[in-house]
Amino acid sequence: MPLSIWYDWKNDCPDPRDREQNFGTVMPDLTPKPAYVAVWVFSRELAGFRLLARLDTGREEDFVLALSDAAGRTKLAAWTTAEPHAVMIEMGPGPQSSVAVTEMSGRKSEAIVRSQGLILDLDPEPRYVDLGRAAPKK
Repeated sequence: MPLSIWYDWKNDCPDPRDREQNFGTVMPDLTPKPAYVAVWVFSRELAGFRLLARLDTGREEDFVLALSDAAGRTKLAAWTTAEPHAVMIEMGPGPQSSVAVTEMSGRKSEAIVRSQGLILDLDPEPRYVDLGRAAPKK
């Protein structure tokens, strides 16, 4: 992102009932809130990547974005606004049996690659899938 604006970086008071004073991304003592962690993970995972395409899963509510960087690496950013479900992403040829996934919270996991493609769980929280030099079929 070339520009981002934070409405309020830090909560202004510790009283959770004072809604206007609690829009920050960190607590008054600078403890990160989930939104801070999510933006930090997003920024770290997609630094240097550019959008290639939105992949079609057959559902309007699904967002699976293919991105690449100057070194030729590919990542997916994926989430849904519908109920959680799994999708199959067709992949080009490659020997991978699994790929690294980073959750919005920073937690690491893996997604399985089968001969038919990548099985990816979608829910409302974005996840970032590192495909390395492999690429999804568009």
